[in-house]
Amino acid sequence: MLGTKELAIVATASDHVANPRHAGTLPDADAVGVAGVPGQGNYMVLYVKRKGDRILDVRFQTYGCPAAIASGSWVAEWILGKTLSEVARLESSDIESGLDGLPIGKEHCAPLAVRAVRWKFSKQANQIISIISQHAALCHAAILAVVSVQQRETR
Repeated sequence: MLGTKELAIVATASDHVANPRHAGTLPDADAVGVAGVPGQGNYMVLYVKRKGDRILDVRFQTYGCPAAIASGSWVAEWILGKTLSEVARLESSDIESGLDGLPIGKEHCAPLAVRAVRWKFSKQANQIISIISQHAALCHAAILAVVSVQQRETR
């Protein structure tokens, strides 16, 4: 016989489904994270606006089951106001714990939300690394030029 956990979403998750936090789009988002494939199961889009190192605003859209909606809502509520380093430590277990669990067979919904967060930050991290690399190459060239000039002046 199935227990309550197998049959229904618990109260906390149910509240996120009935009253999703930060649902919708964010037209002025700094970055967008995506997890899943449209038309092939659960799909989540996470829109993030930040100021400095903090998440200033967030919105999510989820196309999937109620557990996916609850996971997206919980993540959106949780990351608001957090620093990028705090958000980078998010794990599926944090979501499941924050929702007081997910029904059996719906555990894949928490990792979906985590993948949307990580996709967003990995893209952003790659862009930052690219910018730093470009600046490092310019700085290296400038240092070589200064050293070259100093060597000529000391001869």
